[in-house]
Amino acid sequence: PGEASVGLRVRELTEAERAEAGVAGGVVVVSVQEGSAAQETGLQAGDVIEEVGGRPVGSAAAFARAVREARDSGKRNAVLLVTREGGTRYVPLRLE
Repeated sequence: PGEASVGLRVRELTEAERAEAGVAGGVVVVSVQEGSAAQETGLQAGDVIEEVGGRPVGSAAAFARAVREARDSGKRNAVLLVTREGGTRYVPLRLE
């Protein structure tokens, strides 16, 4: 699984997981590091992240790249599109 230095481990969704979540693509959160920015934001294992900063992420590598590019561009937060239990919301993730 991929890991971005925001305290999240993610992996690609299976076809069955995509269908169950009702999403076209994204990555699923495998684990959230205690005390991390991801935990502060309320992200949980099982959450599906569809976008980072408005860009679709279909793989763990794409997720890590999007977070890295947002951080490298000087942004303090990246907005994630997160689906959990049928509900979708935007979540600001602190990059510092």
